[in-house]
Amino acid sequence: MPRPLPLPAVIAFLLAAGVVSAAAPPDPDPRALVRAAIQAAGGEEALRAHPALRWRGRATVHLSDRKIALTGYWRLVPPDRAVVETQLAEGGPETMRRLIVDGDQGWGEQGGKAEPLPPAALANERVQFALYSIVRLVPLLGDDYHLAALPAEGGFSALRIAHAGRPDVDAFFAADGRLVRLRTAIIDPDSAHMVDERIELSGTIESNGVRWPRALGMTQDGRPFFNVELTEFEALPSLPETLFRPTK
Repeated sequence: MPRPLPLPAVIAFLLAAGVVSAAAPPDPDPRALVRAAIQAAGGEEALRAHPALRWRGRATVHLSDRKIALTGYWRLVPPDRAVVETQLAEGGPETMRRLIVDGDQGWGEQGGKAEPLPPAALANERVQFALYSIVRLVPLLGDDYHLAALPAEGGFSALRIAHAGRPDVDAFFAADGRLVRLRTAIIDPDSAHMVDERIELSGTIESNGVRWPRALGMTQDGRPFFNVELTEFEALPSLPETLFRPTK
């Protein structure tokens, strides 16, 4: 009398014969992923109480023929209010430039003289600064965001984040809940071509219960584009309204 097949062999035979099917693991619950990330970032109460952010850092801009080292001061109320002051790391105050975005208005300022940003540049900056709303995480719980689970990638859980008027963003989360990567496609304001943009988030710096990434590294079409390491960070309830206006 033939010996019965061991149980694993029986299951393998039935799978091959199509008698039973292998159940795919369930997709992650998008809101559960976001809530885990919120906890890893300090919790919903701390994040909601401090929607304004400011930090100082050392940055590098990667051009096709050289790298430019900068120091900078960032003040933001995501998604669409920001003031960024940068100057050459080896230069003096005369090299300082200020970028201001306030909703559908934006200016570039140097030497105390402000000029309106060209429409394409302003649109690009607004998309970039809106990404910080995703890093803040709590806005993703609102009805104006649509979240959809994506297959895990590189060991990270993933979501696609959609918001009217902005490009879709893929967000990736580590096993401990931390947001570690963003991926989107944006229009380059100089060439008007779409570029693949990826942002790696690493480290932690904390203020008033909010845990923020200490370092950000951005690539465009696979090439290094911009990176910054924070040296100071503060999460705040608000920033002065007058901050988001040009000097002159």
